Amino acid sequence: MTTPEKISADDTGGGAASTPETAPPAASNSRTPNYAGGRIPNYAGSRTTRLPLKAAAFVLSALAGIALILVLKAVQLDIFSPNSTVVFYVGNARDISEGKTVNFRGFKIGKVDKIILNDDARVRVELSIKTRYMKWIKRDSVARMQKDGFIGDSIIDIKHGSPESKPLGNNGRIEFKRERSLTEMVEELKNEITPVIKEAGVTMKYVNDPDGDIRLTLENVRKISSRLNAAGGRLDTLISSADIAVANLNLTITGTNETVVLINDSLKKINAGLPDNLAAINDILAATGKNLENIDAATRDIRKITGKTAAELPEIMDATREAVENARDIAESVKKIWPIRTNIPAPAEKALKPGAYER
Repeated sequence: MTTPEKISADDTGGGAASTPETAPPAASNSRTPNYAGGRIPNYAGSRTTRLPLKAAAFVLSALAGIALILVLKAVQLDIFSPNSTVVFYVGNARDISEGKTVNFRGFKIGKVDKIILNDDARVRVELSIKTRYMKWIKRDSVARMQKDGFIGDSIIDIKHGSPESKPLGNNGRIEFKRERSLTEMVEELKNEITPVIKEAGVTMKYVNDPDGDIRLTLENVRKISSRLNAAGGRLDTLISSADIAVANLNLTITGTNETVVLINDSLKKINAGLPDNLAAINDILAATGKNLENIDAATRDIRKITGKTAAELPEIMDATREAVENARDIAESVKKIWPIRTNIPAPAEKALKPGAYER
């Protein structure tokens, strides 16, 4: 293996120098290449002259790549797209900052460009909106501040507005409504819950009062429950008695069914003998009809006789009355005759009982 000697100043560009000595040729089996003339070529000068060019080319390529990436990113971010300005006013710039995202139905359409405090202490907020989205922002659209998610950053969301409203132009103004913050909602909830908690405390105090209506009611309910338990025992006894009565009723129904069977048998027998009985009854009715005809004829005869007698009856009664009076007069006269008068006993006196009268 050969080793190179010192490089002359001409090879490095530094001036004249002695010529290096050549080394003996290496063996054919050596790994060192065998250069013509026994000298090793000098590449140091070509490397040093090309290095600045390569570095410059690398830097230029890197800058071009970065520029291309920036251009592509700018195109992606719509930096070169035309923008329009939308304005709204708020009383407080809280949670609003420049660069904040502006969304429309979940799409990013712009950002907050400027926040200006006017002389009248009102905050003017200017939104930079992509012009191609302005056709959906109407004059009655409303901007709201809301959270991007539950715990995300706040964004400005623009509502569409009514379909019949006209689109908003450049430097147009819309209304802004701020959503309640978490602190405000917690404060409102606290204000609503506090009276409820106080009322609950008063209610619990009232419930725990041993002389209160609730405790007394519970005590009465406990007494009623014990009475209901006792009544339940009596009710069980009544149910047992009712079961016995039902069993007896079933026996009665069974006997009644047997009686009904016997009655049905009797009715069948009666129905079987009914034609003969009806024939006998018809004969009796026929005989009865004849008797009634005879009675009717006799009644007509009696009526005729009675009619004749009724015409002669007053004369007969007058004659009878006269005869009775004559007989009474004769009897009185006979009583006055002496032999007869003495033989007629005097009427006995009747003793009247207290409370009685003589008839």
